[in-house]
Amino acid sequence: MAHRGYPGEGHTDAIANIRVRSINIGGGAQDKLLDLYYDSKAHKYDILLIQETKTKLNEIAETLAGIAHMVFEAHNPDNHIKGGVAIIVINPNINPELVNTDRNFNWYYKVPVTQRASIQADAALGRWIHIKFKHNNKLIHLINMYAPSHNAKSRKFFYKAMRYRWARLHNILLIGDFNNVEDETRDRLRPKPPQHIEDVTSFLDMRTSHRLLDAYIEQYELDDDEPVMMTNTTNTTNGITNSRIDRAYYSRSLHGIIRFDEPDTIPTCAVNTQGHSPIAITILDPKVSRVHQYKTLWRMGIPSINDTNLQHQIINVINHCYTEACITNKYTIWWDKMKHRISVLVHTYEDA
Repeated sequence: MAHRGYPGEGHTDAIANIRVRSINIGGGAQDKLLDLYYDSKAHKYDILLIQETKTKLNEIAETLAGIAHMVFEAHNPDNHIKGGVAIIVINPNINPELVNTDRNFNWYYKVPVTQRASIQADAALGRWIHIKFKHNNKLIHLINMYAPSHNAKSRKFFYKAMRYRWARLHNILLIGDFNNVEDETRDRLRPKPPQHIEDVTSFLDMRTSHRLLDAYIEQYELDDDEPVMMTNTTNTTNGITNSRIDRAYYSRSLHGIIRFDEPDTIPTCAVNTQGHSPIAITILDPKVSRVHQYKTLWRMGIPSINDTNLQHQIINVINHCYTEACITNKYTIWWDKMKHRISVLVHTYEDA
């Protein structure tokens, strides 16, 4: 669904959708931050989340002073080139307030002394920031997170420390770069088998404690053996690794109004993002629209699916995309293209 403007614009009896964009920028010089802000505004995003800012105290706020509506940031005071997250509010009709940052929550000191040798003490902070705002009579808690990238042990203790951090809250949106995957088989493509799972276990414990749903997996109702959207590409000595480390989660209470935007419709960033692809979600106004799980829509959710002509067109799309995937060995790309083409085909047929 297209963007319906900013909240407060248009008809007063309808609250607009809120579009949220998230991206790891791999460090942000002033020109880069400005380019990313204007690019996000041009594409009608309301809120921009960025990770790995590598900025000093208030550097983003000062760069965007007089330009962005509001800026919330959490830098790393111990070593500003490690970590850093920010939430940039583009839409002037959204007025959130800061709840907290990790400034006074240094998880490093929760690590047993005997386990600290392989964990970087100066890379502990600048890992998350938490704001809240009202949308359609719901108080939304938006958290931007950037997990440690140094090693799996760091992430293990980070997620262990965060396990119950927001467990008492409702209507949580947790978005960011988690620097790991939930399922090594589903969420990562690499030449060598997985080397660790300890940080995955502690992450899943944190997710379970907060009762969070994976926005992408819920949106597309993927089975365990189906390829997913990869958000990060890394070149290593062992070859190229593609991973889904940038993700979005939401509370069960928000199910049906959080849409993970279709990968084909998410614009690429106008700046270098160090191998990361942006992700985006939309907080929907339930009076205007609700999320459709795409498999239901394609397979049985619409009466016209029984139309023979539409069935043949869909089968042709599936066969074509499958053939191209086999030829090019790019199954994930062609899976996403197939979903998009079927979605367009079905909606066009329904609107005719």
